[in-house]
Amino acid sequence: MESKDKIKKLLMKLQTLEGVEGCLAATRNGNVLEAFMPHDVDVGRLAAMAASMLGAAEVAAETVRRGITHHLTLKIEGGVIIVTGAGSKALLLLLASKIDPSPLLKALEEACKVAAEAIP
Repeated sequence: MESKDKIKKLLMKLQTLEGVEGCLAATRNGNVLEAFMPHDVDVGRLAAMAASMLGAAEVAAETVRRGITHHLTLKIEGGVIIVTGAGSKALLLLLASKIDPSPLLKALEEACKVAAEAIP
């Protein structure tokens, strides 16, 4: 299966999780690989900002010498945004409603392994 197809299948699976309103995969420099987001979301802009925020979080973690960044969680008025690295070349982002993000984090961790292998 081609890497783009693997990423698409992975995001379709994430999209079925309770509370998930959208998800995307992007390169570490913010280029969208695949996205399933509400129509009013500018996925290019969101991917670029997610890459920037994740990069900044990783530098902050290095600065305080407390280990690697596992994920970045933004609690927003309408829910939560979770961004996590998927290997050295990609990131995954979930947009979810106002729910406990803990179950999503477990699924996202597994998805990152698949995404990291899918992107050469």
